[in-house]
Amino acid sequence: MTTVEDLEAPARADTAAAAPSTAQARLVISALSLLALAAGLIGLIPGLHGLRVVGFAGYFLFGAGAAPWALLRRIDLPLRLALSVGTSFGTLVIFSTVMLEAGIWQTAVATTLLCAVTAPLHVAALVEVRRSRLSMGVLGPGVYVAGTGMLLCLVAALMHRHTDPGIWGFLVQIGPLWYIGLGLIVLSLAISRSYAEAATAIGVLALVVVLTGTQAIVYDMPRIQSSAKHVELVEQIRHQHLLKSTVDVYNGWPGFFSAMAWLADAAGIRDPINLAMAWQLLIGLYRLVTMRYFAAQVIKDRRLVWLAVLFCVLPDTIGQDYFSPQSVGFALGILIFGFALSDLPLRLKVPAMIVPAVTISISHQLSPYIVGGALCVLVVLRQLRPWWLPATVLVTAVAWAGINWNDISRFVDLGGLLSAGNLAPPTPGAASGLARLPAFLVTEAALAFSLMILGLLSLVVLFRQRRSLRTWAYAACPGAGVAIVVAHPYGKEGIFRATLFALPWLAVLAAQAFPVEPSRRRRAAQLAVIALLTGAFLAGTFSLDASNVMRRGDLDAFQEYARTPTGDDVNYCLIIGPGDVPSGPNTGELTRINVYRDTIDPINGFTIKTPPDTTTVAALTELLIEYSGSNDPTDHLFAFWSPTSSYYGWEYGLHTPEQFIAMRDAFAASPLWNVIFSEGGSVLFQYTGS
Repeated sequence: MTTVEDLEAPARADTAAAAPSTAQARLVISALSLLALAAGLIGLIPGLHGLRVVGFAGYFLFGAGAAPWALLRRIDLPLRLALSVGTSFGTLVIFSTVMLEAGIWQTAVATTLLCAVTAPLHVAALVEVRRSRLSMGVLGPGVYVAGTGMLLCLVAALMHRHTDPGIWGFLVQIGPLWYIGLGLIVLSLAISRSYAEAATAIGVLALVVVLTGTQAIVYDMPRIQSSAKHVELVEQIRHQHLLKSTVDVYNGWPGFFSAMAWLADAAGIRDPINLAMAWQLLIGLYRLVTMRYFAAQVIKDRRLVWLAVLFCVLPDTIGQDYFSPQSVGFALGILIFGFALSDLPLRLKVPAMIVPAVTISISHQLSPYIVGGALCVLVVLRQLRPWWLPATVLVTAVAWAGINWNDISRFVDLGGLLSAGNLAPPTPGAASGLARLPAFLVTEAALAFSLMILGLLSLVVLFRQRRSLRTWAYAACPGAGVAIVVAHPYGKEGIFRATLFALPWLAVLAAQAFPVEPSRRRRAAQLAVIALLTGAFLAGTFSLDASNVMRRGDLDAFQEYARTPTGDDVNYCLIIGPGDVPSGPNTGELTRINVYRDTIDPINGFTIKTPPDTTTVAALTELLIEYSGSNDPTDHLFAFWSPTSSYYGWEYGLHTPEQFIAMRDAFAASPLWNVIFSEGGSVLFQYTGS
C-alpha cells in the first residue's frame, strides 16, 4: 500500500530546503484552483456565463487533479504538476467512460461529487501554508523581455481577428508587430539562461502561448477540419448519452469524447467548437508540463531541461495537437516515459503509470503501443527495471482492444504487414500537370529541416557519449514507433505518429549537445538554433492554413445537409473537391453518406483536365446515381462545393482556382441541380431529377 512517506521519500534528503519551495507551490496551485472553482460557481448566475466556462474548465483540466497532492509537503513542483495533469485528465476520461458505458450519464451529480471531494483538500492546503512567502528567485531582465514580446503578439493578434486564411495563412497578414514580439520572446530565452529556472520557464511558456494561442484569436474556427467530426461525437454523447458512429473505432474508444462531453456539461460550453478552437493552446500547456518532467529524468541540469522542452515543441509541425484523442495520447505518453525513468518507489511508480496508461488505452488505438514499445526497448537495453514495467501500459491496451475487437477487426490487414509502403505519408498525387505551390513545399521542408537539426545534434551527443549504453538506448526508443508503423500503417497516418513520438527522445539527446555553461559564442549558436526552429515551426504549421482552417460556411452547409429528410431512402452528398471538410461521421443510422469525387471517378480523381461545363456535371451526376444504386434519386442526391477544397487543390497542384470555380458554376448552371444553401463561398446543391 502506498503511503505518504513513500511519495515524499525522493525529496526527504533536503527537507529544510525543500519545504519552503513546495509550500509556495502548494499555495499558488491551491489558491488558483479554488479561484477557478469560485469563478465557475459565480458563473452559474445568469449573465455571468463566461466565468462559468473559464472557471470550471480550469478546475476540471487542472485544479481537480492537483487536489490529491495538495497536502503532500515534499513533492517538488515538476512532479506535482505532472501528477496533477495525469490525475486531471485521467479522472475526466475514466469516470466519464464508466458513466457512458454503464448508461448512467449523470454529469451534474458527477460534477458535484468531484468538487465536493477535491475542494476541501485545496482549502486544507491553504490553511496549512497560509503564511508562506512567494519567491521565484532572481528572474532577471529576460522575463520582462518575454512579457513585452507576448503582449505585443497579443495586441497584434487582437488587431487581426476574423482573418480569412489565404495561402501562407495569417503569417502574411498579421503584420510586423507580431514578429517583433515573437523575436523578443526568442531573445529572452538567451537572456534568461543565466538566471533562475523560473525565468527560462516563463520564456518557454510565453513562446508556447503565442505559437498555439495566436491561431485561436485570429481565426473564427478551429485550425483543423477533423475537429468538427470530434465535436459531433461529443454532442451526441451530451444529448443522446451514447456514442454510435458508423466509424466503428470511435465507438470502441470513447474516452476523449466522453471526457469532453462531461467538461462541456460542467462548464456550460454551449458549442464545443469553441473548446476545439482553444484546444491547441490547452494541450500545448499539458505538453509543456509533461515534457519538462520527462526531460528532467534524463537531463539532470535544469539549464538544459528547458532546452529539451523547446526541442520537442518547435520541430512539431505535424499538426496532431488539434481537438482529438491522439493529442492527449502524446502528452500522456510523454508523462509515462517520465514516470518510468523516475526515481519514484515502485509501489508509487506503477499506479502513477497505470492512470495515464488506462486513459490512453480507452481513448486512442495506436498511442499505447508506441509508448509500450519504447518502454520495451529500454527494458531490452537494461535501462528500465523491473522487466515487466511495460505491461502497465500494454496489458490495458491489449485487453481493451480485445473487448472491442469487432470495432477494429476490419481495419487490420494482415496482407499489409511489413510492407515498405506502410511508411509512405498520405500525400495526394498531382496528375494534372500543375506544380504544387511553394507553401506546400515549404511545409514539407520545414519538418525535414527541423528533424535534420535534431538529428545532427543527437549525433554529436551519441559520438561524445558513445560508450554510454543509456544514451544509445534513448536513441533507439524512436525505433519502436517505426517498427509498429511498418507492421501496420494506421491509415497512412502511422508515420506521423511514429515521428511525433520520436521527438521527445531526440529532444533530450539534442539538448545535451550544448554545454551547461556555454561561452558567448556557444550561447549565440544556441540562440540561432532556437530561432531557426521557430521559423521552421511557423512555416511548417501555418503555411497551409488556407485549406486547414475550418470555415463557418462549410460547417453550416453540412449541418444543413444533416437536416435534409431521408424518408425510407439514403441521402448521398458528393464532395466535389479534395481535402478535408467538416463532413463528420454519421452518428445515426446509415442514412447520409458522403462521397468524394475520386471515389466515383477514379480515372480523373480530383483533377480538372478540361473546362467544366454542364456536360461534365451530367457525367458526374450519372456516376453518382450509379454509385447510390437508387431507382429514384430525386431529392436524395446532394453536392458540396467549398473554397477550402479550392485552396487545397491549388496548393497540391490538382487544379487552379479558376478551374474549380468553373466547376461550381457548371453545377449552378445545370438543370439537374439547385442551390439550397450558400454561405461564405460554400455551396450545397440538391439533385432535382429534371
